[in-house]
Amino acid sequence: MSMTKEAIQHLEKTVLLAGVNASLAEVKAQSPLIALPEGVKLSDLEGHMEHRTSYRFNFQTKSIKDFGEYCKEFDKEGAKCFVNSDRMYAETIFDLGTEDKPLHQRHNSKLQLDKTAAFKAILCVNGDHMSQKAAANFVEDWADNIKVVNSDGEPMTNSQAAKQLREITIEQVSNRDSKVSDFGESMSEFEKIEAKNQDKIPATIDFTCQPYHGLANRAFTVRVSILTGGQKPEICFRIIKLEAQEEDMAEEFKEILVEMFKDSELKTFIGES
Repeated sequence: MSMTKEAIQHLEKTVLLAGVNASLAEVKAQSPLIALPEGVKLSDLEGHMEHRTSYRFNFQTKSIKDFGEYCKEFDKEGAKCFVNSDRMYAETIFDLGTEDKPLHQRHNSKLQLDKTAAFKAILCVNGDHMSQKAAANFVEDWADNIKVVNSDGEPMTNSQAAKQLREITIEQVSNRDSKVSDFGESMSEFEKIEAKNQDKIPATIDFTCQPYHGLANRAFTVRVSILTGGQKPEICFRIIKLEAQEEDMAEEFKEILVEMFKDSELKTFIGES
């Protein structure tokens, strides 16, 4: 019985694929390979099975405590925790595996710390030019977090500080300088604008708060400046050495996680996956 052209071509492909797959089986490739005839469709039967082929889950939280408890519960050989202290972010990959037996990295836990309302508030006004009313309102609104000192280093009550900020006035002062020498004399006149009663005006503010949920309370020293360039005085709050404080907070975040996992096999690294 003679074979049709289509049957011959199908037989040739079958023989060719069998030879290719036999050759691939003898090669120690990094990834398993197989040659399939054109038009073959692969179907995943996992959805019809009683159990998944592997555990897969992406746990996300803003709580250091919950992140630590979850990591300890699912800790396994090869799991790693990566910490980005600049972003207050951490991620643990549980099924990372080992160099000899790498896994699929389908199960992880992610932690993103949030700023507290108080820390957001002080960052919001940092370096801003505020009206007297806005500055006084800020002192009153966050009175529980604030201690005020005047230019003489004396403490002020928050109500006194708010009152002084509201009542700042500016005055124009004229001065005349005279200089006499053997060869002649000269005279100059200049004016300056300054705030009155500067010794009674708040000079610095100690703003104490928990900057991120899970970190310890921290005191931020804020310098108070009076800006007299406009028609009305403006107030500027500026956090002193904010970048240094941010570095300290990042180090604290890292140390908390390292301490949390010191009794487990989970290794912590600085960086991101």
